[in-house]
Amino acid sequence: MIEWDISEKVVGSTTDNAKNIANAVKTLDMFNMSCIGHTNQLSVLKSFKLDLVSKMLGRLQMSAGHFHRSPKASDKLHEKQQLLGLPVHKLLNDCITRWGSTYICNAKEQQQAICTVFLEN
Repeated sequence: MIEWDISEKVVGSTTDNAKNIANAVKTLDMFNMSCIGHTNQLSVLKSFKLDLVSKMLGRLQMSAGHFHRSPKASDKLHEKQQLLGLPVHKLLNDCITRWGSTYICNAKEQQQAICTVFLEN
């Protein structure tokens, strides 16, 4: 702040929840607000560790992995999607840092097609 000559203009900051960063801001005698996005991310990640949620996500991960690794299964899924009038697309991959991408996003929509493929095998 000194280098940029903004010390007099800054009254607070928003940071992640890391103690070292929060403590650094505290030493500057500034108002610090935890980032709501980071706090939300931590909450969601904690919920993913709940037994019921963890088991469900594990099953979704195995299902998505099966269709990504097997061209034959992927073709069957596309066929069932068309027959059932569902959007024809691949199942989403999970990305832990972008929890919005978690399998739940399109698993519900594709549930009938997925189950039909598995039941036929």
